[in-house]
Amino acid sequence: MGKTKDIKEYVEELLKFHCKEDLYFALKDWTIPTFPVNGTCLKDNGCPSGKIMGIVMNKLKEYWVENNFEASKEKLLVHLPKIFESLNIKDGKLVKKAKVN
Repeated sequence: MGKTKDIKEYVEELLKFHCKEDLYFALKDWTIPTFPVNGTCLKDNGCPSGKIMGIVMNKLKEYWVENNFEASKEKLLVHLPKIFESLNIKDGKLVKKAKVN
C-alpha cells in the first residue's frame, strides 16, 4: 500500500487536481497520528512473535481507530489479556485447540 506520508501526498495532489482546495488545505495541515504500540512493547507484554503478533497489533489498531486515534499505549495494552484469550495465547505461546471427533 505504501508509506502513509506518500499516500497523504498522493491524495493531496488528487485534491488539487480536482480543485478541492478546502479539503486540500485541511489535509495539508493534518498531522498523521502515530500508533503508540510497537512489536517490542507487545513482546515485553507476553505476545508471541510472528503472525500472531501481527494479528494482535491489528486488533489493537482497530480499537485505536474506534477511539479516534486517541487511546494511549497504556489504554491499548489493557486490552491484551482479552485479545490473548480470544486467540488462545497462554504464557506467550499460541495454544492450538484440540481436535474434537
